[in-house]
Amino acid sequence: MRHRPIPAAPSSGNEQPDTRGPLVLVVEDEALTALDLEYTLLDAGYRVLGPAGRVEDALGLVRSTRPDAAVLDVSLAGDFVWPLAAMLRLIAVPFLFYTSFIRSDFPESMWDDALLLPKPASPQRMLEAVASLFVPAG
Repeated sequence: MRHRPIPAAPSSGNEQPDTRGPLVLVVEDEALTALDLEYTLLDAGYRVLGPAGRVEDALGLVRSTRPDAAVLDVSLAGDFVWPLAAMLRLIAVPFLFYTSFIRSDFPESMWDDALLLPKPASPQRMLEAVASLFVPAG
């Protein structure tokens, strides 16, 4: 016998916004990696925007909701995240590149100051890297 899921309670329209923690955009095209990132961040008290697996989808998310930080894979199904990274920089959203690429693979020196976290990284290392995005530069 299969059980049907319990339906969600109807919305009263009086819900308060979720203010648990900073909103982190996750941009990753590998489904398992994206889910792992999402659960790691949620378990640590962050809110997650995405995950987005395409540059266009991520740009759309940022246009509608400004994240507090972002974790970006460099290559998404053959497209590079440079336009998204430029947009995030323009609106002062800190980000890190989570990638198998090395810095010398990057086409422009404008990303030399961006944090690069090599794949794979442990959940602890990922959380340390994300937390560092919220430390004022100085």
